[in-house]
Amino acid sequence: MAEIRVMSLHDLESVFRIVDSMHWGYFDYDIKRMINFDPEGNFVAVDQDRIIGVNFSSHASDFGFIGPVIVLEEFRGKKIGEDLMTSAIDHLKHMHVTTIELDSVFPAAPLYRRLGFIDKYFSYRLRKVLNWPIQPIQKFDKSMTDELLAFNYKMTGLDRSNHLRKFCEEFPDSIYVIKNDKLQAYGLVRPRTENMFWLGPLVAEVDDIALILFDKICGLYSGQTLALGVPENKRRLIHHLRAQNFIHTIPALRMYLGERLRYESNMYAILSPEKG
Repeated sequence: MAEIRVMSLHDLESVFRIVDSMHWGYFDYDIKRMINFDPEGNFVAVDQDRIIGVNFSSHASDFGFIGPVIVLEEFRGKKIGEDLMTSAIDHLKHMHVTTIELDSVFPAAPLYRRLGFIDKYFSYRLRKVLNWPIQPIQKFDKSMTDELLAFNYKMTGLDRSNHLRKFCEEFPDSIYVIKNDKLQAYGLVRPRTENMFWLGPLVAEVDDIALILFDKICGLYSGQTLALGVPENKRRLIHHLRAQNFIHTIPALRMYLGERLRYESNMYAILSPEKG
């Protein structure tokens, strides 16, 4: 029977190998960041000193998110994924989280439903090699950090200050904004493996502003592959992506456990799947 224990930085090489085998685009420093952000919230399954499964979680105030759950193929069907999930859920509840969310691939949805998760919305995943006209775009400045945190809370109702502050510190040159007298939208773009970039989050006051910022970002990354996840209620953005020949990849199902939160009204592209 596999042992479930807390992941540490000593596990980084083995964990990255397992995550990289799924071709989800993470770098080793992404894994390191997740471990450092919540040292007690990530778990490994170990069989005879070999790491055979991994799971990640993080929380911000009373909101928690469970990221990738991966078990090596030869060990699947032995409830290892369920044990990893249970460890993450128990940890988040211990941290006084009242809402836990995750993105499920469809074959895994029955497991999550057994654990009490409820379907919330589809997350469309789209990508394209961009060929976009370059437009002027306003970059984020670190002096805007507090304003961005306040704007995000106003738009989503989620207090994710700790997460976002770290992104503002680590990726200031990859955050783009629309701001006149006040902030109206922001978007974060980060590199992924295989010469790809991921857009998310993209948060805006209204559809028109979101589309303007999206087009400006696409112009800046023309010639690159851009991917993003879009909640199904963002019909105008989805229609815009389809009209521009973005390719649909396998969608995800956003699910929740506990209180249902309705932050998605102003969320146009979700953060990378490990962070919600």
